[in-house]
Amino acid sequence: MKKKILSVILSLTAAASAVLSGLGTQSAVFAAETAVQGDYTITYTVSGGEAKVLGVTGTGASLLIPEQLGGNPVTAIGADAASGCTSLESLIIPDCVKEIGANAFQKCISLSAVSIGCGVSKIDGNVFSACPELYGFSVSSVSEYYTAINGMLYTKDGSELICFAGGNEAVIPEGTASIGDYAFFCKTSLTSAKLPESLEEIGDYAFSGCTSLESIAVPDSVAAVGKGSFMNCTSLSSADLGESIAEIPEECFSICSSLSRFDIGAAVTSIGDRAFYSCLGIMNMYIPETVLSIGEDASGIRPDRANPGQNIPLQDFFLIGSTGSAAESYALSAGITFMSEEDILVGDVNNDGKITPTDASAVLKEYASAATDKPTTFDAYMKKAGDSNGDGRLTPVDASKILAVYANNATTSQ
Repeated sequence: MKKKILSVILSLTAAASAVLSGLGTQSAVFAAETAVQGDYTITYTVSGGEAKVLGVTGTGASLLIPEQLGGNPVTAIGADAASGCTSLESLIIPDCVKEIGANAFQKCISLSAVSIGCGVSKIDGNVFSACPELYGFSVSSVSEYYTAINGMLYTKDGSELICFAGGNEAVIPEGTASIGDYAFFCKTSLTSAKLPESLEEIGDYAFSGCTSLESIAVPDSVAAVGKGSFMNCTSLSSADLGESIAEIPEECFSICSSLSRFDIGAAVTSIGDRAFYSCLGIMNMYIPETVLSIGEDASGIRPDRANPGQNIPLQDFFLIGSTGSAAESYALSAGITFMSEEDILVGDVNNDGKITPTDASAVLKEYASAATDKPTTFDAYMKKAGDSNGDGRLTPVDASKILAVYANNATTSQ
């Protein structure tokens, strides 16, 4: 009998919960209201005498967020509220708005100008990302929270770049200490970015999707870069993370298909999952003993087109490192060829098994290119083989030593 009573009680409790849940859902639906603002329809709710924009739909070129909705001041714009409004070109956010939710104006692909009122005190992540035509912010001069510098959105003190607005080239001013999450996300027209010596941090996915970005040089002042920071920069052929980065985070350069070489800095101790995943142009990589951990599919791995969802090693890719190192362990687990740096024939730059004047000539050409800021071509193996005096640089001294070895070998063989 007790079991039967308990069963009835549980059934009634479940039924009551379902009814209450349904009433809660209906109440939320009935609480939402709509208003027409120009060419747009705005969905909003009111709580505590304040209105919050939940959704924006329409095809107009301009949008002025109203100061009041239903007789109540508009104080917040919710997450994803106007995401994907592809016709929107100009946006004005009034002084009464205090908060803008995540992704609120994401993928507004025609948006070119944004005006932000003085009341906005919180802008969540990714608000204006994937807006490739965004060329200028203006912020009320009396705002205590944000400002515009050269049309870019910054925190009031000018220390953090919140969102880039501009054309093909970005020159980030000195005084900028951090680049926020998604700051350049999907700025597809960006071809170059000059970063200041004051910079200390680059946020998550900051430059992800900048498909026209060709090169990036991170100054030594930067101590941390976020996950996916340069992910899917498919035109990126040259990248330098400086000398202070200890961790290359997950997906940092994932799907950078044009990146053909990358030098792991001496300060690096860990490489995250998929950090160089599907970097099809990198055919070998040197990982020093200072790197103690390497994540899954970190390098030398690409998608298996014949088996969607599966990964396979890049053809002819190999890792270079010390015997017994994390590099060797990773190569073994990933099914990648490993070459011990101890087995490299120093001086054999072209890896043909011989040391000849051709190797010395290649070193001189590479040195001349670097000295005149022209594109260099040596991959990790060639740099290790060409550095005949072991000082970590390629100079005429290395070429001279290679020629001396060649001459000695030629004389000995006679």
